[in-house]
Amino acid sequence: AWITTLDVGQGLAVLVRTSGRALLYDAGPAYGPEADSGGRVILPLLRASGIAGLEEMMVTHEDIDHLGGALTVLESLPVALLRTSLPRAHPLHALAPARPCIAGDAWAWDGVRFEVLHPAHAAGRRNDRSCVLRVDAQGASMLLTGDIERAGEAELVAAGRDLRSDALLVPHHGSRSSSTPAFIAAVAPRWAIAAAGYRSRFGHPHPEVLARYRDAGVEVRRTDLDGAVHVRLGTSGATLETERARRPRYWRRAPGV
Repeated sequence: AWITTLDVGQGLAVLVRTSGRALLYDAGPAYGPEADSGGRVILPLLRASGIAGLEEMMVTHEDIDHLGGALTVLESLPVALLRTSLPRAHPLHALAPARPCIAGDAWAWDGVRFEVLHPAHAAGRRNDRSCVLRVDAQGASMLLTGDIERAGEAELVAAGRDLRSDALLVPHHGSRSSSTPAFIAAVAPRWAIAAAGYRSRFGHPHPEVLARYRDAGVEVRRTDLDGAVHVRLGTSGATLETERARRPRYWRRAPGV
């Protein structure tokens, strides 16, 4: 599996690809009445990658920085399934066959296993109803967490599921309300990826959160500083590469300078 956390500014969009299929996990923010990350970032990437349609789009919850580009994507290419925690009355349901995120749902594509770990019910705060997805390829894995906060993290830990993953998408962009020490310990990732806007007005990722990961021995990568973050899962384990390291530009400072 190839998992790319896109640089969409203050928001979230992750493209998961297997050898023959693709899933979009959230669709980033709307930038204004006539521009969104769907048209500006996601569709150009899909076209450049030769992806003419999505087997699935997962919209984790009803926040504009996660679903702002979804309408553009849904109107521009075929999407076989929309899996989401959005209310049934939400207009996106009319654009593709839809299914709610339900903990325990699992499927496999091309030898890659996908499992929804959360939510188990529709109650709770909107952020804590975020769809949480674990992707496993030959024993290497990544956990995608949306905007879950302390309560959602505690539910996942209490459920007794195996959360251990090589890479973790930092919950809620690195907000102080998430990434509890107990959750970090349960996942025990090698890398934590924070999707946040450059100089985010929300202060994401928060210094206290970065310190928690550092104290746990976890390497943090950030879309605001590293650009898109690419994780590859396969028989040789997990590897990570960032876009700015892959394609350096002279106007960016070299590491250590």
